[in-house]
Amino acid sequence: MTRSGDPGPPATREKASWCIFDFANSSFTTVIVTVVYARYFVKVVVPDGSWAGVPADSWWAGAGVVSNVLVILSAPVIGAMADRRAAKHRYLLVTTLVCVGATALLSVWGAGAVIAALLCFIIANIAFSSGENLVAGFLPELAPPDQMGRLSAYGWTVGYFGGLLALVLSLLLVNLGGTRWVPIATAAFFGIAALPTFLWLKERAQPKPGRVRMLAAAFGELSTTWRERTRFRDLFTFLGAILLFQGGVAVVISFSAIYAEFEIGMNETEIIGMFMGLQIAAAGGAFAFGWIQDRVGSRAALLNSLGLWIVAVTIAYLARTPGAFIAAGLIAGAAMGASQSASRALIGLFCPAGREGEWFGLWGLATKGAAVLGLAFYGVLMATTGDRRLAILATLALFVLGAIGVMRVDVNRGRQTAQDAEAPPLPSL
Repeated sequence: MTRSGDPGPPATREKASWCIFDFANSSFTTVIVTVVYARYFVKVVVPDGSWAGVPADSWWAGAGVVSNVLVILSAPVIGAMADRRAAKHRYLLVTTLVCVGATALLSVWGAGAVIAALLCFIIANIAFSSGENLVAGFLPELAPPDQMGRLSAYGWTVGYFGGLLALVLSLLLVNLGGTRWVPIATAAFFGIAALPTFLWLKERAQPKPGRVRMLAAAFGELSTTWRERTRFRDLFTFLGAILLFQGGVAVVISFSAIYAEFEIGMNETEIIGMFMGLQIAAAGGAFAFGWIQDRVGSRAALLNSLGLWIVAVTIAYLARTPGAFIAAGLIAGAAMGASQSASRALIGLFCPAGREGEWFGLWGLATKGAAVLGLAFYGVLMATTGDRRLAILATLALFVLGAIGVMRVDVNRGRQTAQDAEAPPLPSL
């Protein structure tokens, strides 16, 4: 909500409440997108492995593509409205409530309810992704540039422990034969765990004066930013790299548990146990790389994490036993925590004052565009070849090309450009 007056410098409690949102929303990606519900959808909601002649994997990938395309279309509007109305806090509450409600509804739909389940997932994923962009926009308000990497890493670290706890609760339900009720339990976890964020996180932005047409303002800002791409060339180079390597991350997040069951032959308990270990590895990776970022820089930390991704995907492709696949998963976990933390911190470093919503909206556009690219690629490969191993192997190209893009980013130049830039004057629309 919009706060009157100057709230003063952020206290430790407020920074912790920002990190706690990562703890809360990680339950959605970990349980719903990756480990439990993705497999439930493929095995139960689509009972014969395909529907209308299309493999269940491709339907799941298609839902991810549709939801991320809709996020791409809506993110500029939400970012513009959040900036102009100083409403990140209020909009974050709305997106959280929508995600929680749509996630809970997933428990209603059983075998054969493919369209209903897909619609609920798409709505939940749109709300989740919009909230992810909004909460990231608070980062430059909470930490100076030389501490952004560390605070971003703390958020991811806490987030992975949230995913771990959500997995523990899911395992209890699964062992009691209540897999169908995992979504509603996850929704409750998300909603309750997010409460400290809404109690303590403060809106420091100030509303912009004047009345505007939000659609024109939102896409006008994108148009203005695009015309400035030469000036902000390091930002745009980095966004291009994100489009590539995050596409690979999206595939791994969405299909690693399905791959573990159908290609490696792991059972449900083994898969959930593996992902518990992966959450710990991811938390360790995020925490360790947070300190590395503030010492050697976010770019170097990100490149090291992409090297880990390449190793992990190669091992996963070659794996034929649970032990080998678990090793790949633990490496991927450490890489995931590092790459996500470093990416968010780099965007914060390249962000001029007063344009947080716009810049993190661009970050959201890039990550969602990457998900569209990666999931569409995987879905098409599955629909045409039915070969999960080939589809996983193909993600190597995304990580390699993304690393090449990151190498072209000059962080010092990008930071200086952000410091020299001023928020553009608002048009009278």
